[in-house]
Amino acid sequence: MRHVEIILKVTERCNLNCRYCYFFNKENKDFEENPALISVSTVENLVRFLRTSNYQIAETVFQIDLHGGEPLLLGPGRFSELVSIIENGLHDAREVRFTVQTNATMQPPACPVFGRTFANM
Repeated sequence: MRHVEIILKVTERCNLNCRYCYFFNKENKDFEENPALISVSTVENLVRFLRTSNYQIAETVFQIDLHGGEPLLLGPGRFSELVSIIENGLHDAREVRFTVQTNATMQPPACPVFGRTFANM
């Protein structure tokens, strides 16, 4: 069995303005030129890449760490859509797990996939 962990940056924005933030409050402002949210096509490309890699999908546990900015800014619709694309695209994997790196200041999206996928949050 193989374990593959992917840190997937799904947002380029945050709902806080922490002065110590290395990303949003330093000299580099590249994030302002990038889309605020990850595109569906980027997620589809990720799944396609994983499927064409040399991983034995059926023997692989994939852990997808949703990262940002603040991933909960995706909102329930986009959040569900991205998780579904990954789950459906890797349906024959041994397991697909998700984690969310969050500042925990927002209510988790009120969507079925969030409760099912992140029941321990």
